[in-house]
Amino acid sequence: MPEETEKTEDSPSGPGGVEWRVLALQLFVVPGALVAACAGIFWSFGRMGEDGQDARDLLAEIRRSDGGLVFDKNARWYAARRLGSQVIAERDLLAKDPRFCQDLIEAFENRSYPDPQMRAWLAIGLGKLGNPQAIPALERGLGENGKDGTDLVRYASAWALGALGDPAAAPAIVPLLADPSPSVRKVAAYSLGALGAREPLRSALADGVLEVRWTAAVWLARLGDAEAAPALKGLLDRKAFQGLDEPQAAFLLEHAARAAGRLRDPSLREALIRLGADPAASVRMAASEALSAYDRPAQPLPLPPVPGPLP
Repeated sequence: MPEETEKTEDSPSGPGGVEWRVLALQLFVVPGALVAACAGIFWSFGRMGEDGQDARDLLAEIRRSDGGLVFDKNARWYAARRLGSQVIAERDLLAKDPRFCQDLIEAFENRSYPDPQMRAWLAIGLGKLGNPQAIPALERGLGENGKDGTDLVRYASAWALGALGDPAAAPAIVPLLADPSPSVRKVAAYSLGALGAREPLRSALADGVLEVRWTAAVWLARLGDAEAAPALKGLLDRKAFQGLDEPQAAFLLEHAARAAGRLRDPSLREALIRLGADPAASVRMAASEALSAYDRPAQPLPLPPVPGPLP
């Protein structure tokens, strides 16, 4: 799903920053530490690039006690950044090791190293691990509300709960639909849709941020909720996305059209016909497939997964 903020392969989008400015200050203001700091950073990258590091090794790096040195801090930070993709690669094996999940939970809840972006990556790792044992810890992460990027922790915790797929977690996510951060509201809508929580999603159809409304409308339509139709109708028009760059606008239109094909509401047909002349080939194809679904309602329209806000 398109983001309001920069996204990378490894990091959750949303508010918050990386500590590179602090690192730069140390390097330029304290010249005596330049050689040691640079050597440590390169050492960290070297260790992170070793093929032999598995998820347990990365978690051990994150939990390793350091002396507050720049290179030790960055070794842990990059281990957290890489952990999610490694968990996916080893998920079947890690599922047989309940201790790994418990250790990862303890690392996520450890406040002695209060880097919100590192803890957000740990939350993502818990979501990708797929163990419901993490739900109570992630629900506590939803309640973090303070300075220095704790909205990142709320964001990642909400995403992880959606990824775990337990509908019982939905009530804990609902309050985030009123979060002051648009990114947090968007991921809350995404996860509630993934958990099939229709009723709270309906309130998000009136959100003042376009992408929050889009997320709620697309999910509700995919869930067959007719209340999505009025909001979705407005999202089947390029005028709704004025100010966005072309890839974003086409992306949003394409998935809105696919969701309309699943809903098959008669009020959306005319808008889909207009999208048949859209300049973007992906939008034209999605509109055509959606319209064809109106003529064969007994056959469900195959849809790709709803594009998520995180990699």
